[in-house]
Amino acid sequence: MFCVGLFMALLAGTSTVHAQRTSADVQNPPRASQQVQAEINAMQLSGRRNAPVQSRQNNRMALYVGSFEISDGPNWTTNPDVLSGIEAAALLFGGSPSDYQTSTNPNTTDPATITNTAWATEWGVNGCFEVAEDFSFDAGAPGYNDPGGTNSAFSAYVDDNCSAGITYVWTAAAGPVSVCAVDNPQPVPATGTGGFPCVGGPTTSEITIAEVGVIGAGPSEYVLDNVSLDITHTFDADLEISLISPNGTTWDLSSDNGGAGDNFTGTIFMDGNPSITTGSAPFTGTFQAEQGPMNTGFAGDDVNGIWTLSICDDAGGDTGTLNDFCIEFVQNPASNAPIMNCPADAIVDANPGECEAPFGFATPTALDPNGGSVTVTQTMGAPSPGPYPVGVTVIEFTATNDEAPNETTTCQFTITVVDNQPGVITCPADITQTNDPGLCEAAVTVPQPTVDDNCPTNPAGFVNDYNGTDDASDVYPVGTTVVTWTYTDDGGNSVDCTMNVTVTDDEAPEVFCIGGPIAATETVSASPGLPFGTTAATVTSVITITEDFDITDLDVDLDIPHAWAGDVIVELTSPAGTTALLLNAPLNGTGSCAGSDILVTLDDEATLPVDNECGAGTPSIAGTFTPSTALSAFDGESTMGDWTLAVTDNFTPFDDGVLESWALTYSYMATSTPPLEVFLDADGMAVVPSTAFVSSVTDNCGIASIEVVGGITIPNIDQCGDNVGGAISSTLPPTESVTTVAESGLIGADYTLDNVEIDITHTFDGDLEIELVSPAGTALMLSDNNGGAGDNYIDTVFMDGGADINTGSAPFTGTFEAEGGTFAATYDGEDVNGDWTLRVTDTFGGDDGTLDSFCISFASVNPSAALFTCDDVGESTVDILVTDIGGNTAMCTATVTVIDNIDPILVCQDFTLELGPDGTAMLDPMDLIDMDNTIEACGLSVDAVSEDDFDCDDIGTPQTVTLFVSDPSGNLASCEATVTVVDRLAPEVTCPADMTIDPGANNQLYEVPDYFADGLASATDNCTDPVTVFAQDPAAGSFIGDGVYTVTLSATDEYGNVGTCTFELTIESVLGADDNTLDAGISLYPNPAQGQVILSNTSNILLEKATMFDVNGKLVNTIDLTDMTTEKTIDISKLASGVYIVQIESENASVVKRLIKE
Repeated sequence: MFCVGLFMALLAGTSTVHAQRTSADVQNPPRASQQVQAEINAMQLSGRRNAPVQSRQNNRMALYVGSFEISDGPNWTTNPDVLSGIEAAALLFGGSPSDYQTSTNPNTTDPATITNTAWATEWGVNGCFEVAEDFSFDAGAPGYNDPGGTNSAFSAYVDDNCSAGITYVWTAAAGPVSVCAVDNPQPVPATGTGGFPCVGGPTTSEITIAEVGVIGAGPSEYVLDNVSLDITHTFDADLEISLISPNGTTWDLSSDNGGAGDNFTGTIFMDGNPSITTGSAPFTGTFQAEQGPMNTGFAGDDVNGIWTLSICDDAGGDTGTLNDFCIEFVQNPASNAPIMNCPADAIVDANPGECEAPFGFATPTALDPNGGSVTVTQTMGAPSPGPYPVGVTVIEFTATNDEAPNETTTCQFTITVVDNQPGVITCPADITQTNDPGLCEAAVTVPQPTVDDNCPTNPAGFVNDYNGTDDASDVYPVGTTVVTWTYTDDGGNSVDCTMNVTVTDDEAPEVFCIGGPIAATETVSASPGLPFGTTAATVTSVITITEDFDITDLDVDLDIPHAWAGDVIVELTSPAGTTALLLNAPLNGTGSCAGSDILVTLDDEATLPVDNECGAGTPSIAGTFTPSTALSAFDGESTMGDWTLAVTDNFTPFDDGVLESWALTYSYMATSTPPLEVFLDADGMAVVPSTAFVSSVTDNCGIASIEVVGGITIPNIDQCGDNVGGAISSTLPPTESVTTVAESGLIGADYTLDNVEIDITHTFDGDLEIELVSPAGTALMLSDNNGGAGDNYIDTVFMDGGADINTGSAPFTGTFEAEGGTFAATYDGEDVNGDWTLRVTDTFGGDDGTLDSFCISFASVNPSAALFTCDDVGESTVDILVTDIGGNTAMCTATVTVIDNIDPILVCQDFTLELGPDGTAMLDPMDLIDMDNTIEACGLSVDAVSEDDFDCDDIGTPQTVTLFVSDPSGNLASCEATVTVVDRLAPEVTCPADMTIDPGANNQLYEVPDYFADGLASATDNCTDPVTVFAQDPAAGSFIGDGVYTVTLSATDEYGNVGTCTFELTIESVLGADDNTLDAGISLYPNPAQGQVILSNTSNILLEKATMFDVNGKLVNTIDLTDMTTEKTIDISKLASGVYIVQIESENASVVKRLIKE
């Protein structure tokens, strides 16, 4: 059908005509189908025309035209010609393209603006048309590829150029939407032979519907007309057949119908037919779904999307095939209600400073699709031009066909008046308030801000960011809280301001030190049950306290039933005579409290005065209040003695009352607690953290620090390991870096392991396992094969609470938590003292690196401490300063007993005791102490020694001696040592006086005498008597020549001690004439000599012999000189090196020469 392609061409400014064109076609354009033409003819016969509604150029108006059904499309063999919309109109309706116009704006009957949204349901036709359209229909779109298919609908505006004043709209609508699945045939079941509940899975077939709309009976909605299917199966009663909409709604078409029959052949499901349950296999024909009408089940579901046929074989043993599945939808016709186009929604700003704005609009026009007259009225909202308030005002018009059945159409548009003028907000002044007693917070009343706004909200649109409400009055913590107020008006305009609420902490901590006084509280009471009033105007009651304490705080409890509480006056008098007025005719002393009974606690720290109280119930005055005059008047007084309470009814006529009971609660500082015992260590020191001196400390906000006044600071520990630059490789053992911590202390109690910092150069971090090993051997994995192919760890810090190392990447610069857990949990309770080791293991070959650095830090838990030494042994005091987080301070003094209870570690050493000149010696016990190995920091004193007096009789027998010592604190120790008594004093030897001796005639050698034997020398000894071993040098009997000799005399006692003395012996010969001549003519050379010496004689004296002696006077050699001339060579090669004396003799003379043998 040529007209189909032509209609499609009307969809775009440049449209495609799917047919070959000829001149005859243009001159005699094809017309609509017979069905359509019949409708057109009927419309012409009816003669229904619209009244003129709008004038246009050439006085032409439009014609409404009904739906047009496209049943199929043309067949073309070449690409179609491309026509514009007006060209297509001319081809379809005749005339030339210049006779037609196009339009794009929606919802209006103005030919310049009408679009496809204004569709009608009946046909009308005339000879001259004007075409308008607003969407394109391009080559490649479904309607192009499938002309006449589901996407071929279009609409157009046409103008009746022949009949002035008549307006038409021409539309075309799609016919039934009928689509078959393309995924069949498929096996049933999907796999296998089925079984309950759906073994093998359901067989599903899908159809995609492109049309947009919903299932329903309304205008332009869709009806699910029918579902057709064809199934080959050997046992129909096994099949569950369902249809599923795009929205997921499932509707049962057939459930186990057909018994043992085979197949569903030519089966159609359509509402209004007999149920499928009444049929039998092969179910050829039309049936209603077993679950009921499909349009009821799918009402409201979308047509657009995937429709799914699901078939489940719920019993085994049979198989089949889904051969075909099709679905068809029919769109309901549009309504005959009037067509009316409301004005567009409007948005206007409020007038400056006002909460409204005017806006003008015209009453919309409306058309009856059947050409009748229409009445339009405004049915909602204020008439134009307002004014309209800020917000959204809905304006509604209703159009009613004047002809029965008087169909109506409503349209609405909105006038939105926007308040874009923010208000001006002013915050309250900043508030500063002290904390509530005993609390780290305060209840603060915060007023609302003020605002100036053109359109204020009611109630005011305030909200604060502290509690999220319009009232910021609340409990605020100590410190400064910034409160941001936001005011938002009904127009959504917001404006902010901020204020500060500062709560100060003015309460000092309360601290008590060990060994110092502690706060105590006691209560004493009496229950006299004394009536007063009508019986006696005043009654008194006495409480006697026997303890003597200085009052630091006093509270009073009163239980006084009385018919008129405002008449009662109560006074308290202390043993010291101080009187305080506790209750003074409540309600400002006027006696106007007509309530009954008083049951109160009077406390200076309360907030409300008792005299202002008078409740409606009984007791009328009940609770905790401040007294008429402060009870602090009794502070510092002694508790001991009689306390007197006087109760008076001060108004006549008197009322009955009873002093039922009363009580005093007094606080005081109790006697001191026992001192803190501090024990010195083996080094004589004790470091005690500040917290150890405190028995209790409280503060309303928390403690910032506890310090020892004048104390020491326990430093943090920061150390780095060795093996810097150690090689890392899979071919080597794990690389380790070790640092030794000398300090001692437990992790958790004394120190925290603050951080570990490493630097590692390596070409593949993913190969590395990095562990920290404590002195106790506990290993913690810091990083396990992280980093992949990344290089290095640079400035990598491990710290509890750091980022997850697994989320990091090389070079891991930053702070991370150890992969294996926290330092705190892993090392809790271990001592920091010892070797901490970083161990790096390369777990995979091919890469290497170096361990560049490893450092570890421990933080002191209690950095402030007191240091005690041996000098502090005994009782001393320590001042403690406590500071809370608000900077308030308090002090207390702790009493400390410093104790040295460690016994000395006494190490004895063996000692050799030397006897004195008298053969005795006294042992000094300190000589027995090995001071290098003995440990006692506070000093030692010797208490006793088992033996200390020794003499010569003890020589040779080692003596075991026990030593007993003590330190200044009385700690004892003992040890044993071996004392060896020795005599190391040599005998005292007495030499003769120096002497000169002439050896005699002929210049002979002198023979040395035995000086001890001759009585010329003597010797005495402290332990050897007599001394019998002597020696002298030169030895007795030695021959010595002229010269000066030092004679050494020696005596040796029985213990080998040698005593000596010396004197000078001068040998001086008196020479004759021959002696002088011979002495002058004799010489020995060379001298010193080695192998031989020459004796030269230049005198005329004949020599006889030469005699050689060593220095001890021993004869060594005698040489015959009788045949000597002037010289003689003497062989001395066999002599030992030394000094020799050579005596050369002639018949009448003698001379002595010294010879040195080298």
